[in-house]
This record gives sequence, structure tokens and C-alpha cells, in this order.
Amino acid sequence: MGITRRGRIVGVSLGALLVIGGGVTARQALSVSDVQSEPVTSNGAVEIPLFAPRRAPQYWRAAVADDRLTAGLQGAIPSEGACAAVSIGHRLVGAVDPDASLAPASTMKILTAIAALDLIGPDHRFTTELRGVEPDADGVVAGPVVMVGGGDPTLATPRYIDYLAESSRFRTTPVTPLDGFVDQLVDRGVTRIDGPVLGESGRYFEPAYLETWKPNYRSEGQVGPIAALNVNHGFGDLTPPSPVDDPAGYAARQLEELLVRSSIDVDAGAAAPAGTGDDLPVLAVLESPPLRDIVAAMLTSSDNTVAEMLTREIAIADERAATTPEGVAAIVEVMTEYDIDRSAMVPLDGSGLSPEARLTCRALLDAVEVAPDVVDDGYPDAAESGTLAVRWVGTELAGIVHAKTGQLNGVVGLAGVLDGTEVRPEIRFAFLAGGSFSQEQGQDLQTAMVTALLGYPVAPTLDGLWD
Repeated sequence: MGITRRGRIVGVSLGALLVIGGGVTARQALSVSDVQSEPVTSNGAVEIPLFAPRRAPQYWRAAVADDRLTAGLQGAIPSEGACAAVSIGHRLVGAVDPDASLAPASTMKILTAIAALDLIGPDHRFTTELRGVEPDADGVVAGPVVMVGGGDPTLATPRYIDYLAESSRFRTTPVTPLDGFVDQLVDRGVTRIDGPVLGESGRYFEPAYLETWKPNYRSEGQVGPIAALNVNHGFGDLTPPSPVDDPAGYAARQLEELLVRSSIDVDAGAAAPAGTGDDLPVLAVLESPPLRDIVAAMLTSSDNTVAEMLTREIAIADERAATTPEGVAAIVEVMTEYDIDRSAMVPLDGSGLSPEARLTCRALLDAVEVAPDVVDDGYPDAAESGTLAVRWVGTELAGIVHAKTGQLNGVVGLAGVLDGTEVRPEIRFAFLAGGSFSQEQGQDLQTAMVTALLGYPVAPTLDGLWD
């Protein structure tokens, strides 16, 4: 259950009842000695009546701590165009304008991850089929072979696998090796294909890029084409990443090259007959890693292409048309099922690339609260992995912040978990800001916001009421 306005009202009312019932006003000075030397029961527990005055100091100190945290957040983030929300054990302990509606940037991927796991399922594996006529006794496949895309966002050639492994941001990315098709054909004794290799990507509806995205997202390689058959995330050149215009055709050419290298001849110049891969039997099948691994890596590296392919798969899983708007609508419905406030929620894609999208820190924190362990495991680790691999190295934040980053021009976000210690409980948080600041200034805001959480003290738990 997320943090709702009702939950906050109940919490405040309980605290007020305890203070009023004990005859202690909010302005009285209270000390730790007020809760010492209490009667002890036979099992060693302190015997304090529920509405005793001496219970009030614990809750007063928690209220003071909450106020100080909110003041610290106010000093860390901009006074306008920003929001923050912080919780401990589903209790809101600090907030600044939590219902402000702001661009989420890549923190939107948390919602996409939750919806994908909910609708598609963590154990789901995407399949890519290679179709063609059965090979004859000499190992010859008559006519073309058709690679039919099934939405696998992890198809990769050997050179792309090497590229990912060398990147601090993408090295945890799971892959489906494209040369698995080659291995299967060799095992079946295929020696020649008397026709071209074709690619089929009809599972999704157009477009490959959204109108709400800035043109430089494509030209700078921040996102590849959204296609059901996508090899190497739809990137041709890798340094820097350069998206291809025809992802299905590119995928076919990559497989053809791998086949030729393995000594399977391909008559690429032969004419391709009319029809689709559906008219041909299946020669080989590739299965992706399980969705849980794909989702976790998507969050770690903030992979926009994977997020957008998953958005269309979410639409399909929810029995909708395979478009981004339908996928986004399904994501919003899943958030509603988790009791996350959607009143100010205006998502326009699954990656957060659309600068006109809107989300509140309250809704984002609620998403962080209800997210399954797969999502928690996927957050980048400060100074260790993904988009935080080179951030906060050698600082007090290294290794203890696990959070989804978000950044566009003039937009910054951070949402996730701060580890607990012996004197501080685990903290969950959400932060968004928009304005005229540089990328470096946006990262400074992320640092200031999460640093403000470090000094929060341990607050009494509800169990303490009965000790």
C-alpha cells in the first residue's frame, strides 16, 4: 500500500491523540529522562499506559526530526519547480511540495518496470523465431529464411556483447546472443541457404520514434528505434551509438554475416517470394533471459530503448494495440491497482524521454514503496553500477544509495533507497526538479537532496507502543 493522504491524516491524528491524552502540550520541553525509571512487568517490558504523558516525548522527538528533515530538504532543493517526498516504513517523514506535477525524466522507468512485471510476468522470456523450409539431405534450405521478431530487447551480436561488457553503465545488461541461431542451424546440418535472410517486425505498430521526443535523442543515440525485431538495440555504429533506419533489415544483415562466417553459404541475391514468415515452419528459436533480469538491467543502465519496447509489450499483455499510448494507458491502470494517485499523472512514454510528461513526488514515492524486490535490485548503486557507477566515488554516499536517476535538459530526478545503519533506518525517497540548470548543476541537486537524508535519526516504531 502506498503513502496516501488518508495515511498521513491517520498518522497525525494518532500522534495528536497520544499527546493530548497524556496532557502534554506541543510546546512543553521534554527530555530523555522523562521516559526512564518506569514500572517493569514480569517479562522485562516497561509498563507504560497507552495514553501516559511519558509516552509523548518519543512522538514529539519524531515530529521534531521530521520537521528538521523537511527543513533540510527545503534548503537542498530549489524553492520553485521542485518536489521531494521521504518515507520510513511507509510513514511520510519529510516532504516539500509533494503534489507538484513535474517532468519525471527516467524515474518514469520505475513505473514501467512495475507494470511490466505485473502484466507480463517476471519469468517471461521473449522468443525470436527463424523460419524457413526444412533442409534437404545435403543441408540446403531452399528459399529465404525469415527472422520473426517477438519483442526481445536483448538480441546482440558478439561485437555488441563486447561493447556492453566494456561499459561501466551497461556491463550488467543481459543478452540473447544472435549467433545462437547459427549454432542451431549447424547442429541441424545446414550448409547452405538458397535465398536471402529477411527480417520481420510486424508485432508493433509505428512509429519507431515519438513526436514528443526531441530530435537530438535519436541523433545522439539516446534511444534506438522501437521495433519488435531489434538487434544491438537498433544501433549500427557503436562509438557513438548511431541508430539504424531499418531495424528488421539490419537484424537480417547481422545474422547473414554470422552465418557466412560460420561457413553456411547464403544466396543473398536471390529474389524473396511474397508472403511472411508465418507461411514457413520454424527452423530455430532464441529465448531471452527472464523478464526480471531485463527489467533490473533496464533500471540500472537507464536503457531507453528497452523501456520503450517493454511499454509496447505491456500493451500487448493487457490485450491492447501494440502502441506507446496504449502501453502508457496500461501502466497507469496498474498504478491505480496499487493505489497510487493518478490524478496528476501524465506519462507520455515508458522511458521518461518526453519532457512534457508529468508525475508527482508523492506518486513516485508510492511507486518506490510498492515496487517488488526486482526493482529494488535494479536501482543503480552509488559509485558501483549503472548510471551511478562513477558518481559519489570516495564519498559518504558510496555504496549506500540505490536509486533510479533521471536527467533531461533542465530536468533532474532521483528516486530509490538509502541504506539504514545502526542509528538510521532505511529511507525511501523521491525527488524531481525542473528549471534552467546545467547537467552538472542537476547532479549537484541530486547530491544535495540525498545528503540531506543522512542525518535523520531513528524514529520510534509502532511496536514501541506496547513495550
